[in-house]
Amino acid sequence: MEKKIFRIESITSCGGSVKLFVLFPEDGKNISFSPGQFATLHQLEGENFGKLSRPYSISSSPLDAGLRFMIKITGGQFTSMLDKMKEGELLGVMGPFGHFAYSGGNDVVCIAAGTGVAPMLGILEHVSKTGLTGRFTLFYSNKKQEWVAGRQILDLLENANSGIKVVYTLTQEQPEGWKHELGRINSEMVKKHAPYAPSAKVFICGPMEFAKSMREIALGLGASQKDVISEAWG
Repeated sequence: MEKKIFRIESITSCGGSVKLFVLFPEDGKNISFSPGQFATLHQLEGENFGKLSRPYSISSSPLDAGLRFMIKITGGQFTSMLDKMKEGELLGVMGPFGHFAYSGGNDVVCIAAGTGVAPMLGILEHVSKTGLTGRFTLFYSNKKQEWVAGRQILDLLENANSGIKVVYTLTQEQPEGWKHELGRINSEMVKKHAPYAPSAKVFICGPMEFAKSMREIALGLGASQKDVISEAWG
């Protein structure tokens, strides 16, 4: 576990109330982590780490010079502080943490809802940057099209690596011209787009009930208990 001060390089909106924060280490040396892990961001009090902090999944590859975080601005104390920050300002970073980590494998299924896509972004970014061959399918569920976060990045990753496939689905609307899936992710949808799921490493991230039901689907399709890794909130 490392503890460093990072500078905000850029802040961009990426769907709904979600923002992408790209941070670079002040000493030029990024923290070491595995794709999918998380770190805690800390408000700084001078050069000291303050008490105000929150954990966020890292949405970038360990090969990158900096860190990327996909954060939903909820109006809470910490995200309200982040929402007011500008490029060039400093944040404390402590990490990495978590068992939710990609450590290799050529058959991977990622299942995410909302900002649960954040660690998946890091995993797929790493797959693309390392040129890994295999089957890497992301099922990404949102209620509405405007809430799909990071789609531009995901589309670029899909185009850069023929093994990456992103399956978008919406549960509460059917926009005109929508050419992707509709409704909740179910076993039939998974079998349609990732028939290899029973032998795959499965990563699941989203709200508690979502993660629980997706785990049941993965196990029901034949995935091994040890190969289903989930991270949930709420």
